[in-house]
Amino acid sequence: LTLCAIEGFLSHPRLPDDFLGLNIPRLRYLSLESVSMRWEVVTRTMVVSGLTHLKLENIRWNTVPTIHQIILALEEMPLLEELVIHVGTTSEESLDDPCCQPVTLINLRRVKLHGWMPFMFGLLARMRVPSTALVYLDLTHPGPNPDFSGLSAFFALRLAAHGEEPRIRRLRHC
Repeated sequence: LTLCAIEGFLSHPRLPDDFLGLNIPRLRYLSLESVSMRWEVVTRTMVVSGLTHLKLENIRWNTVPTIHQIILALEEMPLLEELVIHVGTTSEESLDDPCCQPVTLINLRRVKLHGWMPFMFGLLARMRVPSTALVYLDLTHPGPNPDFSGLSAFFALRLAAHGEEPRIRRLRHC
């Protein structure tokens, strides 16, 4: 199995804890959309260590992993080239411990994050990506005056493949 894509539509079915088995060394592409699950399943090294693409979309609000859980999972994905995370509403609890160590993703070429601004900025603050990586952000915010200070932290803390800061090629706010 090299590709696994599961789409649950509106019912958000719960995936069994063993839906990926215990050892899938050739799994490269994992796409989970509109499903709920125990997040610890995704952090099993034997399941995710070979992933090059991870896509998590329309994650149900009450099963959104914390930032710390996502970072722990990303640490087990050294080959990751593309990361897509699309979450709707999240809770304050999902922001969790601000002290978790950043993860360096040296092979990442593309990151697409869609969701609640504080959650996505918290996630970005704990990711180091190459200067050549394309980062797409589609952020939601509750008020009329969004706080973009999280972007400053993201650009200030990047660890590029050659020790240089990533260049901003295009920044657009709508």
